[in-house]
Amino acid sequence: MRTDDDVFDAEVLVGSGWCATPRDYSSLRVLTFNRDGQGEALYGYGQRIYAQVRFQYELREGGLLHLRYLPSPASVSHEAFEPIPGSDQKSIAYTLARGEFRGVESIVGWAFVCKWLLTLQESPWPAELTFPHPIPTAFYGYLSYEPRRSK
Repeated sequence: MRTDDDVFDAEVLVGSGWCATPRDYSSLRVLTFNRDGQGEALYGYGQRIYAQVRFQYELREGGLLHLRYLPSPASVSHEAFEPIPGSDQKSIAYTLARGEFRGVESIVGWAFVCKWLLTLQESPWPAELTFPHPIPTAFYGYLSYEPRRSK
C-alpha cells in the first residue's frame, strides 16, 4: 500500500535527474525516474559510457526503492545489457533530504546548488556490472547553476 510519503517521494524523484558527481565534469553517473514507473541508470566517465541500464521502479513502504532491471539495447557508446534471471531485481533502502548542496564544477568552474540529496544503501546498478571508478550511492537532484559574477 502506498503511503503519502511514497507519493511525495515519487514526485520528488520524477521532478529531476539525479547526478552523483556534479562537481566532476568528466563523470556521468546519473539516475532518472519517469512518471510511468520506468527509469534509467547511466554510468559514464571521460569519453566512455560503461552502462545504460533501463529499469522499472516502485517505492515501497519503509523507504525501499525496488528496481527490476530491463533489457537495455546497445548503442554506439555502450554494450547491451541483458538482466540475469534471479539477479534482475533488488530493493534498496533510500532517503531523500532537502537542503542546499553547493559546489563548483571541476573544469569550467561553474558554481552550482542542488536542492535535494538521494542516498541509497547500495549501488543502483546490477551486481554483475563492474566499473573502473567508484560506484556512487549519493545522488544530487534539482541542480541549478548560479549566475557568474563579473570581476
